[in-house]
Amino acid sequence: MLWIVLGVLSWSFFEYFVHRVGYHKRTNSRKLQWFLDAFHLHHHKNLKDYRVLNAGFLLMYPLTIIILVVIYLLTNSIVLTVGFGLGKTFYYLFYEYVHYQIHKKIHKKGYLNLFQKYHLYHHYKNWNVNFGNTITIWDKVFNTYDDRYKKLILTKNQIEDLILKK
Repeated sequence: MLWIVLGVLSWSFFEYFVHRVGYHKRTNSRKLQWFLDAFHLHHHKNLKDYRVLNAGFLLMYPLTIIILVVIYLLTNSIVLTVGFGLGKTFYYLFYEYVHYQIHKKIHKKGYLNLFQKYHLYHHYKNWNVNFGNTITIWDKVFNTYDDRYKKLILTKNQIEDLILKK
């Protein structure tokens, strides 16, 4: 069970780290910056573009294989490796579901409402805070948490920009 929890925490940290450092850190390399911005800035400017809502299986599969090989080499245990992999995979799928849902419709209550406001505060008010898409712990640990998201009120234009059309 501990290894499943570690798998969950690993993806949630990866989600935070890639969003904060990979997508929001400025680099000296124009080519690298173009590559990073091409995806993420497009997402910030085109919230209805479903093609850029997820991390993608092309990222997930190689990353999972590499991490699982490393875990197995460190532990020499298939049981611990599978537990870690299950936790990481479960949380990845959870992340994809949440990120899609917070761009699909306005949620009036519950967890999805909370994280919709959290994520959209990052989009509309301050893109230097609230990098987590599914959990606030890493923002709190690294001092990028801003609780003003709780009072976020979206304009009609922002709501129309948000919702995916079928």
